[in-house]
Amino acid sequence: MKVRYEFVDIMKGFCILLVMADHINVPGLTEYSLSYFRMPLYYMLSGLFFSQYDSFKTFLTKKTNNLIIPYFFFSLFTYIIAFSFIIKNGQFNYHAIFEKPLPLPNAPIWFLLSLFSTSLLFYTLSFIKSPYYKFLLALFISWVGYSLGKHSIHLPLFIDTSLSALFFYQFGSYLNATGILNDSKKLWTKFILYTTSFLIISHLLMPAKDLELVLNIIPFSFVYYILAGTIGTLSILYLSKVIGRTTIIPIKHIIRPIKYLGKYSIIILGTHWIYMKFLAFYVIPHIKAQLDGKDLWIFFAIILLLSFPTIYLMKTYLPWFCAQKPLIKTNKKL
Repeated sequence: MKVRYEFVDIMKGFCILLVMADHINVPGLTEYSLSYFRMPLYYMLSGLFFSQYDSFKTFLTKKTNNLIIPYFFFSLFTYIIAFSFIIKNGQFNYHAIFEKPLPLPNAPIWFLLSLFSTSLLFYTLSFIKSPYYKFLLALFISWVGYSLGKHSIHLPLFIDTSLSALFFYQFGSYLNATGILNDSKKLWTKFILYTTSFLIISHLLMPAKDLELVLNIIPFSFVYYILAGTIGTLSILYLSKVIGRTTIIPIKHIIRPIKYLGKYSIIILGTHWIYMKFLAFYVIPHIKAQLDGKDLWIFFAIILLLSFPTIYLMKTYLPWFCAQKPLIKTNKKL
């Protein structure tokens, strides 16, 4: 039976909330430095739980179930929702598909394609026996991806982003080898150390610009990109460990829903954009012409509340399409 680490769900919960807040532009939760670890953390977590597979077929089956099937499902789900608002007077207006903001794309699910590519890259690297050479090669490949971005060279299916992110996947695998999953010593000290280091690097040494991995736009040096991403993820990791062990009742009550959201973060990733666009283009204009900071927080809260019944419905009735149960079966242990 697989062990579920509570602090990992907390980490994923924090990050999916930051992703949602960034898309809605919630004041206070879109600070530029948060972008330095927001997406690198997800690649790191995937590497953290990477295991050796008995065959490429087994590996491909698992990644298809967990990434590719959800990608196509959420894409199709977006189309279906969009079409229902484009049909007028019993007739389908094909031109309206490209006129409305909602149908294309379900932007956040780009990450599923990118993570699939990164996983394929790392699977290839996993055959290298020397951890040292594997580390250096992952670093070099990420530099290649970084260089492509600097020269505005974009590859299809977000492959350039996948190259840039490979080091964080490798970093997660390295952390697993160090035993960090079960590390329980001096958690507060490590959290303060990594958080202080991250704040110094991100606010004193780096330019105040957003990291946009979806476009492979990294507006600072490669060294700072790697440092801020790794130290930022370690800061969140130890924060989650500290919070996960708290005995303070109010904090435990706050963390419980965050942990739940983290456990099913892929469902939120695939659906919050649909809610956001629907509300933004079909509801809010009838209530208020322009949203201020307070309104954006309310907007964020509404979408967050909608996430809970959405998670329940999808994990209960559609688990094969949102990475909760395998759609493609295999006789091998994954």
